[in-house]
Amino acid sequence: MKWFRHCLVTAMMLAGFLAVGHRAEAGLGEFFKKLGNSIAHPQHRSSRHKEASKKTSAKRTSGKSTPRHSAKAAPTPQPSTTNEVAPTPAPAATPAPVQPIILEASAVRTAGRRDIPFGIPIPNRPGFVTSPYAPNQGLVDIRGFPSGTEVKDPYTNKVFITP
Repeated sequence: MKWFRHCLVTAMMLAGFLAVGHRAEAGLGEFFKKLGNSIAHPQHRSSRHKEASKKTSAKRTSGKSTPRHSAKAAPTPQPSTTNEVAPTPAPAATPAPVQPIILEASAVRTAGRRDIPFGIPIPNRPGFVTSPYAPNQGLVDIRGFPSGTEVKDPYTNKVFITP
């Protein structure tokens, strides 16, 4: 029984080397490492496969061949050993504030319901509220509507009361 197991293992190793000839040149340890990775991660492709697929897709789209070797990244500068003072970087430009979306409310006639929520007033912005139904959508323009008027929310088409 021991002899049969030994022959089986030897035959499988020989078949593996013959089936994957170009990988056998990398060495026995590298072969088993790649074999184990291919079993553990079947969807993962090696960099050799990725480069080959990029080349074939580039050939299909442009008709021109791509260079065999990709451009290498510029080397990172090494810190100097002298007592030079590094220049301070310029302060980054601050982005412009994002303007909120503003939609206009429309008047609604209802029979005096009492279960309607109020719009949320915006500080320092008279005539604008936030919808109680969609507080993160944007602002609602209620200029021209007196306080206590029922208006339709332009974001959700639901009714709320102006504060």
